[in-house]
Amino acid sequence: MTKISRSIFERFIAVHSDGGFFNKFFLCFLRYITILFIYFVTGTLMLGVAIIPFITVWQGIAIGNITSYIYAQHGISGIAFNAIILITPLSVFVICCLLAAKGSINLS
Repeated sequence: MTKISRSIFERFIAVHSDGGFFNKFFLCFLRYITILFIYFVTGTLMLGVAIIPFITVWQGIAIGNITSYIYAQHGISGIAFNAIILITPLSVFVICCLLAAKGSINLS
């Protein structure tokens, strides 16, 4: 899991440090809309009720894994990075994912 966390964190830093604002916005938008589209597609399936909680749990594990990796590698500065850079947009994204999961379960 450490290798996965490191690669995800390095990709996050690479995306957010290269290019202009619109490039960063497009890449983040593409990532988030892909996940929300997965919620929508699974909501149209008959087994969506069984699949959607696993997607939500997987998202939570991924976010927690990245957060713990940053803390383990960078200590106190990692907590500051999490609070400023990661937690703020991810809190909005988590709320959107939970609402999408609720809507998908209602749809299926």
